[in-house]
Amino acid sequence: MEKFELINELLDGNLAELQEKDLFFEIASNDELRQDFRQLLSLNRSSSAISKGYYIPQSSTDKIFGAVVITSFNGGFIGLLQTIKSSPVFMPIAASILTALLIFGISDISGYKFQKESDMNKVPLISSNVESWVMPDSVKNKSENSTIEKLNLNSNDTKSISMISTAREEKTRKENSITHNFEKNDNSYINISKSQYLLDEAVNINISERTNHLNNFVHIEQNVYNQISDDIISGLPLSIEIRNSQYWNIPAATITPSKFADFHNMTIDIKYNFESGISLGADLRRETFFQKFDFFDELNQYTIIEQQPNFTTLSVNLAYHYDTDSPVIPFAQVSVGGNEVGAVSCLMVGAGYRISDNFMLNISSELSNMTYSYKGTIFNSPKFGFNYGISYRF
Repeated sequence: MEKFELINELLDGNLAELQEKDLFFEIASNDELRQDFRQLLSLNRSSSAISKGYYIPQSSTDKIFGAVVITSFNGGFIGLLQTIKSSPVFMPIAASILTALLIFGISDISGYKFQKESDMNKVPLISSNVESWVMPDSVKNKSENSTIEKLNLNSNDTKSISMISTAREEKTRKENSITHNFEKNDNSYINISKSQYLLDEAVNINISERTNHLNNFVHIEQNVYNQISDDIISGLPLSIEIRNSQYWNIPAATITPSKFADFHNMTIDIKYNFESGISLGADLRRETFFQKFDFFDELNQYTIIEQQPNFTTLSVNLAYHYDTDSPVIPFAQVSVGGNEVGAVSCLMVGAGYRISDNFMLNISSELSNMTYSYKGTIFNSPKFGFNYGISYRF
């Protein structure tokens, strides 16, 4: 490679460190080569300045203006403005001043508007001159007419009500002035004999007793029905549990789902409890399993797949609760089931704390495994979990 090409490579930064050292040594010892280096360096600077196109160094500016006998503006007021503009605090200060001016101008205009509105609200309504100034005469006349019509309507309603009340009083007075022999009397009460009064009281008492007896009978029937329903429900040896879980995959997961399913790691468990402490039930669980399996593809290349999909697992379980007089009840449970990929088995041990006759707090640990096959090969995805939940026994 010629020396001229080496200088070009040096300016482009493509030479190795050892080549750069050798070239610098030859440039220092060869005048002709040093002259070529200066020319190429000048050309390279000129091309860089042209390619940038947006910035001209101050030294170049001085030379350009000096060539036409014009002094560049390095100082004075313009230089001061350029210095201030290039300062990093110029834009924040300018933005703050502009914001303050805008806020002051807006607040001045809005303050004038609010003052005018508040002055209008303070105008006394009894002043006709002010009212005519506040709103046009046409609007004011319509408002006054509507007020008068409303007052007339209210007065008419009052008169109508008074007339209706008077008519009712006259009708009542006439009815009360009729005696048992249908003769008019000045008394305002119906005259009846003592025997008739006692007879009416007996009839009223009898009707009341029959009505109360009927009500009591219906009420008793309702209580019996509710009691029977409660006995049937409470007699069912069923229990329902809702629990959540925290899992650790074996081996540890290297990836997670892009989005976990709703009610992730939540389980609903329904059991039928026998008197011997054994219970049989079914549970529905939302969970994930970390899958890592390998195979040879169509091109006979060894491939490893890692994924952690969301699953909905349905299982049947068999549990045993060791019931004692203590509020703490230990239990063990095994379950088998499956999801859309494979079979799932689980072994669980834990304890429940009885907080009432029906409610119990449960904590447990479990070891579960999902078995599945891919391309004729069986794989397993085990994981360890910690469960916590609450159960209600009917």
